[in-house]
Amino acid sequence: MRFTTKVPQLTARAVLAVVPFVDQVRRAAGRQRSYLVGGAIRDAFIGRACTDFDFILDDPPKVAAAVARRVGGTLVRLHEAHRTYRVAVRCGGARFDLDFAAIAPGGLVADLRARDFTINALAAGPLGSRPRLHDPCAARADIARGVVRMTTRQALARDPVRVVRAYRFAATLGFRLDRRTRRGCGALVGLFPEVAAERLGGELLLTLGGEAYETPLQAMAEDGVLAALIPEFAPTAGVEQGGVHEFDVAAHSVLTAVRLAEIMRRPGAFFREHGDRVAGYIADEDTRSGLVLAALLHDVGKPDRRTWGERRWRFFGHEERGAELARQAVSRLCFPRRVRRQVQDLVGSHMRLLPFMQTDEPTLRARRRFMRDMAPHGIGAVLLALADRRALRATPEFDDDEATVRRLAYLLAAGEDDSAGRTQDLPVNGDDLLRLGLAPGPQFKTILEAVEEQWIAGDLTTREEALAWVRSRYLQERGERHWLSWNA
Repeated sequence: MRFTTKVPQLTARAVLAVVPFVDQVRRAAGRQRSYLVGGAIRDAFIGRACTDFDFILDDPPKVAAAVARRVGGTLVRLHEAHRTYRVAVRCGGARFDLDFAAIAPGGLVADLRARDFTINALAAGPLGSRPRLHDPCAARADIARGVVRMTTRQALARDPVRVVRAYRFAATLGFRLDRRTRRGCGALVGLFPEVAAERLGGELLLTLGGEAYETPLQAMAEDGVLAALIPEFAPTAGVEQGGVHEFDVAAHSVLTAVRLAEIMRRPGAFFREHGDRVAGYIADEDTRSGLVLAALLHDVGKPDRRTWGERRWRFFGHEERGAELARQAVSRLCFPRRVRRQVQDLVGSHMRLLPFMQTDEPTLRARRRFMRDMAPHGIGAVLLALADRRALRATPEFDDDEATVRRLAYLLAAGEDDSAGRTQDLPVNGDDLLRLGLAPGPQFKTILEAVEEQWIAGDLTTREEALAWVRSRYLQERGERHWLSWNA
């Protein structure tokens, strides 16, 4: 997927005209050299909204402080040794980050040639007068072709997180990776231990959240970048599964993530009556990234649980082992807590959907309980199950697809009912049981769980119904206690 069309012939003045606060930066810089550089110019050519703007100047701390005063922003020192500063400012409900750094000692061209990728090696300026575009690395040509190409391998090696960033740009911009750049990225994965884990994890999360992540993710797997980022994934390569599986565990896992993208892109085509709900669930970027990662790691426990039995490979308990390994991976990469929990829960529960997919036997109560147990990621579990099935072989379609999708839609419908989401508002609590004359003790937990079961199933819909149900079930007809005190 490409998000670009023909690159417009913008001038430097046209680019600068749409940059917020550029006049304040120009006045604060005065006569010193000052340029807008990097991604803001790239995004202007693509027609993509931008809220981060990078400037290089002779005296960044002085200019940054002056801009902060002029625009009422917050001044942050990012790196004292490198003399880099940020002014964060809110305007019209949006946040803008204006970053200021010193021009490289070799001058503007040397500064641009030292950047990570050619598409970012652009400058517009000087800001003061007669600005022009500076493009020493043929950035505009690569933008027009939709290519992510490194400036030099040395530029990537200076900050190895740029290796992952290459795939992130491809995923978020819909660009393809240059072959030489892919080889360079694969050769530099040994430098990952030099980088803070949260930086690598942040770039991976952005990559998986990109609207065109499928091809870059496949490239990451082929180039050895994925296994270097997630060592737990590496043992899945070459692990044959047999049976209905056409691919080994690694290839199946990557293909599951690819099939998931197809479902997320057109949820209404698979779940006609629930397309809007599915779209709402995956609208959050972190949720979408976590779901893709869960798809990638859902079978990561299989190498440790592979046994031979009944003339085929078996993987009993691989989901529990997978949840352990997934938790290990997402914790090391410092993902947000809710993403860590999401990935672990989806990986550990993905086999629970098999009965719901294979037959119509599960009851409405069972479906509601499953969706309640998986909340708030019941929809994610359903999407993962369908993607997993569609990745069993190269051809995603099966003869019983219609029945499978219908059964998964039943799960989505069960989760849509208000009763399935009311577990935090149970109509009866321990105080109510005391007022009914029941003796306190471990039996309270049993009673309340039973009420919760009826509540989730929709058999009880009001507080009065719930209290009456408890009386009829747990108190004798004469009003005597059905549960005796533990002290009696």
